[in-house]
Amino acid sequence: MSFDDQLDITSSHKSFLLRNQLYTLIARLAIAHSCADDTAEHSPCHLNRFNRFRQAVEKDFRKLHKIGEYARILGYSEKTLTRSILSSAGVSPKSFLSQRIVLEAKRLLIHTTQTVSAIAHQIGFDEPSNFIKFFKRETGCAPTEFRRLNSGLEIR
Repeated sequence: MSFDDQLDITSSHKSFLLRNQLYTLIARLAIAHSCADDTAEHSPCHLNRFNRFRQAVEKDFRKLHKIGEYARILGYSEKTLTRSILSSAGVSPKSFLSQRIVLEAKRLLIHTTQTVSAIAHQIGFDEPSNFIKFFKRETGCAPTEFRRLNSGLEIR
């Protein structure tokens, strides 16, 4: 007894199933092709890489501050990761990571009474002076000045 006999599939059902399998195959080939062609804007691969990078940043931004570390963890070259993040988010991975670190620093400066030194260590800076330089470069003001100007305000 053949497989078709066991399922008792009519001729119209067979063509429907074959057509659906063909569409599935074409869709998979299109996705595979867009993954092979990293120049395609907003390809599924770019979005997948961006989502994986975003999740890794959210998990590790307090201890990892180098894009090369994220690329290695995710199994991509820095060039591939950069191309995907630029395509998906419109910013470089470095800029994306810096924005996340600054957001956390601002949150801690506004909503806690921790010292700048404690905040620096909490978000992965070995030296408070490096954090102060980073924060000033990214925001235009020193952490203590930011805290003073924004005390009692909600972070945006």
